[in-house]
Amino acid sequence: FGKGAEYFDAFIEGRAYKEQVSFNDPDCSIADCETFFEKNKRFLKSLVIDNCPQLSKITSHYIIQIEQLSLTNCPQLNSLFLSNVGLEAITIKECPNLDLLDLTGNKLTHLDLSGLPELK
Repeated sequence: FGKGAEYFDAFIEGRAYKEQVSFNDPDCSIADCETFFEKNKRFLKSLVIDNCPQLSKITSHYIIQIEQLSLTNCPQLNSLFLSNVGLEAITIKECPNLDLLDLTGNKLTHLDLSGLPELK
């Protein structure tokens, strides 16, 4: 999933899955993101996305349970719908087009938002 990705594999019944992922890939396409989320949505606990200029949305369709999320420098990101996914900590920085944010029903203990001029 992009040349800038770092994967931290975990194992269940001998099968590897991605529990924590950190990536920085300016060439990552929306299709790449959707494919990755679809394959790992049941297991993903921590996700760091930095410098993904084509990423435009993230929904709970792709992430059904996650504890930590960090999004930085995603200029096309305009919507983030992650209600009832178990989110405890989120950081969103320098995503200037983000104007829709739904985090209802989570267990947030940490919220760090900056560089979001369109968010109301």
